[in-house]
Amino acid sequence: MPEKAELIEAIALLIESDPNATPLSYELLELMETEELASIKANLERTKASRDYAPWYDELVQTCGKEEG
Repeated sequence: MPEKAELIEAIALLIESDPNATPLSYELLELMETEELASIKANLERTKASRDYAPWYDELVQTCGKEEG
């Protein structure tokens, strides 16, 4: 199973790539158990697979969406 930090990063990217997703804070994700994070990630991946957005959208989000801080 991926480590907690890897799951949180994957969840953040999936949320940022979905304009309809509810934002979650990193602090909240850090409080969750690894199993909960894996479940959230799996759900976000299922919804992503069913989206019909243009393929460029995910690349745009990964390139420009997340502020470094």
